[in-house]
Amino acid sequence: MSWLFFALLAAFSFGVGQVFIKKGYENFSPLWNAIIDAGFSLILYIPLALLLGVNLQVTPLHILMITLISALYIFFYYAIEHGNLSLSGTIFATYPLFTILLSMMVLGEKVTLLQATLITLIISGVLLLSYNPGTIQKIRNVSKKKWLAWALFGAFTTGFGDFLSKVTLNTVPINSYLVLFALAFPVTCVFFWFFDKKGRAFPRNISVQKAKWTLLGTAMLSIGVLAISFAFSLGQASLVAPISSSYIGITVLLSYFFLKESLSKKQVFAICMIAIGVAFINT
Repeated sequence: MSWLFFALLAAFSFGVGQVFIKKGYENFSPLWNAIIDAGFSLILYIPLALLLGVNLQVTPLHILMITLISALYIFFYYAIEHGNLSLSGTIFATYPLFTILLSMMVLGEKVTLLQATLITLIISGVLLLSYNPGTIQKIRNVSKKKWLAWALFGAFTTGFGDFLSKVTLNTVPINSYLVLFALAFPVTCVFFWFFDKKGRAFPRNISVQKAKWTLLGTAMLSIGVLAISFAFSLGQASLVAPISSSYIGITVLLSYFFLKESLSKKQVFAICMIAIGVAFINT
């Protein structure tokens, strides 16, 4: 299978997962979302890695980098909670730019003029979808700009985490990477447990009905990270990152078909921009 297939699978999983995560956030803190996510990683990644055949000939630097990657991805949950999504969505959608720039400057990745044009088209479509016409007025009405710091921080940690994943997967086989990531994720959660005292509280009177959205959301995000790891192992990060960021288009389409939300002309145009970019970027 090609990197494009896995990048699209990641986009779909992230799009579905984020919808469910949002619905479940009123019951579970970011810390518990991360802990549940770590559980799914253990259940999914290690059996798959064993099936592929594991060769854990890695260095302490690899272990350190993968642990750092898991920590950077955990910050995503905190960015969602603290960064008001109605304001920060557009800013967070710029995270592929960090991955692309770092990959080109540090890894020396090169893209054709056509691919560069299509990358620009995809990211422009993502930004257009994320943009809320009322955002500017809302920003003027918000006295505390804490959301802006979290939005920028979330974009950076996600983009930098993707870049480090590509760097690591250039020297570590995907099966070994999955095992180390699955083991590092719970360890990183323990680290966050010590610092996030407020987030330790487990929700009271929790039911299957209340928990199902968080379980479904974290499961889909785990599948998304799995898919994007395979994509990074097969293709350039500067191409994978913009494809995976198109998850927002998936979210909008799911809202249209399943939640019966209407689509504006702007959203249709943005989705077409993303679709054109995705369709031809592998040429």
